[in-house]
Amino acid sequence: MDIKIAPAPLPDCVAAPAAPASWVAPDRLPFGATLLTGLAGSPCEHRALAAVAASLVAGLAGEGEVFGAPAASQGALYVALGARGGPRAARALAAAVPEEAAAGVLFASVDAKLGPSLARALDGALSDPDFPRLVVVDGAQAGIEGKGRLAQAVAAISRVASVHRAAVAVLVPLTRRNCMDVKSPATGVFEAADAVWEVYDVRDSSAKCVCTHRGGVSGFDVPLARRQAGPRPAADPPAPSE
Repeated sequence: MDIKIAPAPLPDCVAAPAAPASWVAPDRLPFGATLLTGLAGSPCEHRALAAVAASLVAGLAGEGEVFGAPAASQGALYVALGARGGPRAARALAAAVPEEAAAGVLFASVDAKLGPSLARALDGALSDPDFPRLVVVDGAQAGIEGKGRLAQAVAAISRVASVHRAAVAVLVPLTRRNCMDVKSPATGVFEAADAVWEVYDVRDSSAKCVCTHRGGVSGFDVPLARRQAGPRPAADPPAPSE
């Protein structure tokens, strides 16, 4: 049997092995499920969360970063749940993503609810190594009734995303009827997720966010993507000369 000697510097031999990366973007998006919602107990409109999600996609696809943090990948998929919200969500996303970055953004409208079936569909899609490592799921309010179901759905998505080293961001709007503290142990939601983004102080061009993850807490500003100018309307044809 042939023997080969492969020497290495002594410090390298005794150093602890590097821990595998666990973030799509450090202190912003961990592998697994991240919930986008409002501050505990405060209403947070879907429109505000959708604007943050569109800026997230635009920044990742265009600049390769998540609100100031470098990202490990640039592609993104935006999934709109429900039978009716797809066209409107697609138009809003197209208005926020710069034209030069649009090729790196995928969109899908799925007549489904947030739950195990969606987790299985994501499992199949993320099995493709060329599939985007960021997935935004918009429309959780269309299929979730109760904190227990939300926790179960998030846990299923977290398992799938973690296995495939991807981040799935789920929008969870809070109305006066369903205001809850997703970080409270009583809900079971935070234990099921890998991070929670609490969005607040939403203005026309910016918002603030607190990200609570299993390693700690980080805060950052969110510049909201400006609406891209559409094509100019064609000029009226000249009147025919007499």
